[in-house]
Amino acid sequence: MSDVTAGSTLHPRRANSSYLLSGIAHCARCGSPLFGSTSTQKNKRYTSYLCTRAYRKRDCLKQRIPATALENAVITQLKDTYLRPEYIKAVKDEIESATARQVNEQNRERNQLTKELSETRRQITNISDAIAAAGHTNALLQRLQKLEHTETEYLTRISILNQQTPPPTLTDEQIKDTYLRPEYIKAVKP
Repeated sequence: MSDVTAGSTLHPRRANSSYLLSGIAHCARCGSPLFGSTSTQKNKRYTSYLCTRAYRKRDCLKQRIPATALENAVITQLKDTYLRPEYIKAVKDEIESATARQVNEQNRERNQLTKELSETRRQITNISDAIAAAGHTNALLQRLQKLEHTETEYLTRISILNQQTPPPTLTDEQIKDTYLRPEYIKAVKP
């Protein structure tokens, strides 16, 4: 891993590259991006990474880095980093925190809608009582109809909120299986 430095947003990996680290890995000697290269010697195919500066300007002395060795070292380092218990716990804590924020927001919205629904129903009752006591006018009927429509909207929104359930709590193994599966790592490589 000492041959590579952290990636840069200035040189993103080319989407059509068949090399996992092209444009992501950088030369530890000069900082230039590495790119994948294939060569054939004595009917044997070799894949490796080359320093862009060493290739173009010939002023970096970094030699070819075998592709398999570099890619395996990076994958091993990623696994060693992201499979540590403290990292898994941090991911789990962040997921749980985001879920709690979502549930709290839904509860706040549900409580607000319930208050507004209660007020709307109180107004419907008052208008209904007024109609029963003194008869109806077009204004009262229109107001009643509008309030009944508002009541239906609140009930619908509350129903939607009640149907939304937070995702289940994930175990450490589920986090590893979900976020650190080999196909995710392989998916990076076209």
